[in-house]
Amino acid sequence: CQHVVATEDDDDVPLQCLCDLATSVPKTLQPHLNDIFTLCASTVADKQKDDSYRHSSLEVMVSLCESATNMVKKKASNFIPTLLEQCLGLMTELEDNDEEWLSCDNVEED
Repeated sequence: CQHVVATEDDDDVPLQCLCDLATSVPKTLQPHLNDIFTLCASTVADKQKDDSYRHSSLEVMVSLCESATNMVKKKASNFIPTLLEQCLGLMTELEDNDEEWLSCDNVEED
């Protein structure tokens, strides 16, 4: 995952697979939890990265929090404030296409 995120040579499939692992067998990831959160948090924070990488990285962290709450609390609680900040940050990001946002559809009432 780290190589794919760093080089962006391929799509985000490795991150999606990591997300699947985080959902189905999160305890197998416990020895690597801090590394996973570090990689994913830095990817989400990097606005130069493709959105698919950023969203998949966020999904990995959220999936771990949902599927292994106690493990994350014990082993990676220091990442929770960062995760919350990044969730809110991604929710407030707007596309650069202002014209689309400013345009209004003429909706006729029936």
